Amino acid sequence: MANEEYHTTAEAAKLLKVSRGTVCMLAREGRLPAIRVGKQWRIPYEAPELWMYKQKQAAARNKATVKSEGAKSKRSGYDDLLKIAAPIKLRKSN
Repeated sequence: MANEEYHTTAEAAKLLKVSRGTVCMLAREGRLPAIRVGKQWRIPYEAPELWMYKQKQAAARNKATVKSEGAKSKRSGYDDLLKIAAPIKLRKSN
């Protein structure tokens, strides 16, 4: 049956553990694969699981990036301060 190939927004929301409005927003923005049927959205059967998988992969990549840049990020603020302070000439106070 063709209807079993798609989830309603309510069904997708339950699978993703988000609100129905969030599913509609994700569909409208193109971040969740969906098709529009009249005024309603239909989400392909495999889309919620695929979307969750991609979100987990992105989070893992971001976490790895933060760990690898840990030493750099601690130092970068100091380096920026030096760049700003270099052209400033301080006057001696009497």
